[in-house]
Amino acid sequence: MTTLTLHSRRTGFPARYEITGSGFPTTRIGSRALRRGGEIVIDGARFELTSGSFGTAYTLRPVARASAPDGPANPVAAAERAGTTGWTIAAGDREYRLAPAPDSRDLELRDGDGALCGRIGRTGWSSRGIDAEFDGLDGPLAVFVLCLGLATGQRRRRTVTVAGG
Repeated sequence: MTTLTLHSRRTGFPARYEITGSGFPTTRIGSRALRRGGEIVIDGARFELTSGSFGTAYTLRPVARASAPDGPANPVAAAERAGTTGWTIAAGDREYRLAPAPDSRDLELRDGDGALCGRIGRTGWSSRGIDAEFDGLDGPLAVFVLCLGLATGQRRRRTVTVAGG
């Protein structure tokens, strides 16, 4: 089983996230795309990230090419919010659960059998960087799960700002 390590760094205003990884080219996604959906390039292929109302559902699907415009492609993955802090992710015939780790502020990815498949955590004391490690996930699915982790972090920051302000 191969392990894919991804690093995300927040830059600029409005926030943009630069995602790099082991043997993985750079991918960039804006905070607006995390909230409302948008197009991203993963490993040289274009994908559309769509967001449901209130950020409770996300879907990642390949963008139809001009040479094969046969309508919307099957989604690579789809996620729905499970409770207030977790996500249920369907990718092909596999199902995953992304939820907070019981022993830290990290997020854990577990498969349908409860086996640990990955972990997403902040780097250092700053919230600008996020590292993720996934076992057995391909590039697009791993980036999708990392985007869910970034969206969860954005949601927490907005909640704290609204509640504290």
